[in-house]
Amino acid sequence: VVMTVLNDPELHAIWESEVKAMCARINGMRTRFVETLKAKGVKRDFSFITRQRGMFSFSGLTKDQVAVLRDQYGISILENIDHRLVIDATIIIEHIEVA
Repeated sequence: VVMTVLNDPELHAIWESEVKAMCARINGMRTRFVETLKAKGVKRDFSFITRQRGMFSFSGLTKDQVAVLRDQYGISILENIDHRLVIDATIIIEHIEVA
């Protein structure tokens, strides 16, 4: 399948367009998330999240903070050494409340 897409100019162009759109959407979600934190009065600077790339984002949260988000708010954060947030296509940008 990969070779078919990469070797066909039309399919490759469609694939490339879809990847660019996905990257733009994820970057938009990162920006909206950080803006929302700021609008809600969060004092900590989370702007580093907007500079990260990929479907995971280092959260900078402690183990205790992750536990509160999971237990009290149902927010899932990976329980690993750096407590990464999953920034993926399942997030609906309209659900990230601003102000």
